[in-house]
Amino acid sequence: MTKKEMTERALELEEQALGWQAEREQIIAQANTLQKEHNRRLMYLRLMEKFANDIDRAMGQLRSDITEVNASFEDTDEGGEQTGEEL
Repeated sequence: MTKKEMTERALELEEQALGWQAEREQIIAQANTLQKEHNRRLMYLRLMEKFANDIDRAMGQLRSDITEVNASFEDTDEGGEQTGEEL
């Protein structure tokens, strides 16, 4: 290989390396964008999960309270007439 051919080959390889570097940077930028979007979605999912758990907990407490109130009415109304106001 002549000196001129080696120089041309070296230039080709440098251009190729620059192309790969640009492609690498583009891929890294895309990966960072995807990671940001993923983190945002994960935050929303966690918020919705917390909301669902809070609602589930509140519904359980409400059922428990209603059962307790109904039980207290049954205790006081034993043998008595139903008023129609039971829950």
